[in-house]
Amino acid sequence: MLRKILFSGLFMSSLLAVSCWNTQEKALQEEAELDGKIVFSFKDAVTCEPITKADISFLNNHFITNNKGEVRMPIPPDDLDANIPIFVKKNGYIPLKQNIIASVGSYWQHRFLLSKTIPIHSVRFVLNWGETPKDLDLHLISDDFHISYRNKILSTQAKLDRDARNGYGPETITLNNLNENKNYKLYVYKYSANGNLDHNVHVSVYKNNELNKVVNLPDNISGKCIQILDIQNNRIHYDIKTVPDNFCRVK
Repeated sequence: MLRKILFSGLFMSSLLAVSCWNTQEKALQEEAELDGKIVFSFKDAVTCEPITKADISFLNNHFITNNKGEVRMPIPPDDLDANIPIFVKKNGYIPLKQNIIASVGSYWQHRFLLSKTIPIHSVRFVLNWGETPKDLDLHLISDDFHISYRNKILSTQAKLDRDARNGYGPETITLNNLNENKNYKLYVYKYSANGNLDHNVHVSVYKNNELNKVVNLPDNISGKCIQILDIQNNRIHYDIKTVPDNFCRVK
């Protein structure tokens, strides 16, 4: 973990190293289930600030998030077993549309990250996972740069907005100027020795001011360096595969 300490001090004001949801927040959300409620929480993918007054459509009902970026709703029936769409709108943010798995009286996902709108020529990558591994890294590599925990900012081209080192994420990279004459590759690297890479690891990709795709890793994928996608001629090609560790090595 020494390498993270050495390179993080200068940027700690903007690159926080904690999960968007602290232990107390998670505990209070879980306690709500004792009162027969489920808490859905929404935060900014870069700053982790609560997203207030967002419009949530779910199960044919509309909700507005409170000052904590939360909405509360009844626990689903025990016999509900389905993928349920959720729609989230907030001025200044890219709308979120995704399915939530409901099974045996519980929802599999309670916490959501939204991306602010970005210029049409920009792409944003947001990495999330579970409690373990503690430290996963995003690497964005092009012909002339390698954005990662060590090289956080490259002029106006790309930036590591957020570096998460204590589980869950988010870890966020924004490519500010997508150049159709360049090739780009995105990797997830398992820096921690603990935990496994599995379906809890997912990368949300935002392009053209919309959620282009949410990429989930397969369960127990082998290796430490996983290619998620490559971009050629301004087109994203999703190709999840294990590659040699040196592909993720910071030069």
